[in-house]
Amino acid sequence: MQTLRTRRLADYKQAVFIPPMAKPSLQDSDDKLFSLVEAAGEFLEGDGQVMLIMGDSGAGKSTFNQYLENVLWQDYKTGGRIPLFINLPAIKEPEENLVEGQLKKFDFSKSQIKELE
Repeated sequence: MQTLRTRRLADYKQAVFIPPMAKPSLQDSDDKLFSLVEAAGEFLEGDGQVMLIMGDSGAGKSTFNQYLENVLWQDYKTGGRIPLFINLPAIKEPEENLVEGQLKKFDFSKSQIKELE
């Protein structure tokens, strides 16, 4: 896992990151903005299963998730959750084997993937 951690930290090339602001729903007014970084941190500390981040094309969703993956790798402890950014538009069949496919890109063997499951 340390090899993957080292590789992912080295791959992150965001020179400038402006922490995004978000709102509870698309219908809410801009006076309900909150820090997406803080909200993601609170979500990860809780028991939630899914956090949905929506926005227009080019709004920064992928950039934020790459930043979040980087922060989680920096804080990674052996045996903890494995941060894995998967770029869905780059996958031909995103409905199948997402995690396995991503780990194969990082040269994980079938036995290593099975062990992680």
